[in-house]
Amino acid sequence: MAAELQKYEDELAQVRELVSIDDPEMANEARAEQGRLEQTIAKLEASLTPLLVPRDPLFDRNAVTELRAGAGGDEAALFAADLFRMYTRFCERRGWRIDIMSLSEAALGGIKEVIFKVIGPSTYGELRWESGVHRV
Repeated sequence: MAAELQKYEDELAQVRELVSIDDPEMANEARAEQGRLEQTIAKLEASLTPLLVPRDPLFDRNAVTELRAGAGGDEAALFAADLFRMYTRFCERRGWRIDIMSLSEAALGGIKEVIFKVIGPSTYGELRWESGVHRV
């Protein structure tokens, strides 16, 4: 990809020289080519940027996840239980193991609070953006 980027940048430098030429037809074609090359270079740079960013050193660690029922009583506790089942199935499908650290159950099969550790490769890296308030 880097060699391809270098090739397009070289072509762009040549095209920029042609833009200032006296022949108006040639200059118009060079401007059109310049726009195309600039878009292509921008796309290549965007695809190369993630490859150049260093990897998060915590990416391969285990993740500790906490779910709590918010305001809403039994319905909030039922929703928290649904979320816990969702996370449990998600982790099982990925081959990760769940270790429940703390569990406080509510009436009707709901969960007031659950804290669990997800054990497996890249669990923190995959789950680190799972945060915030979820409402029904």
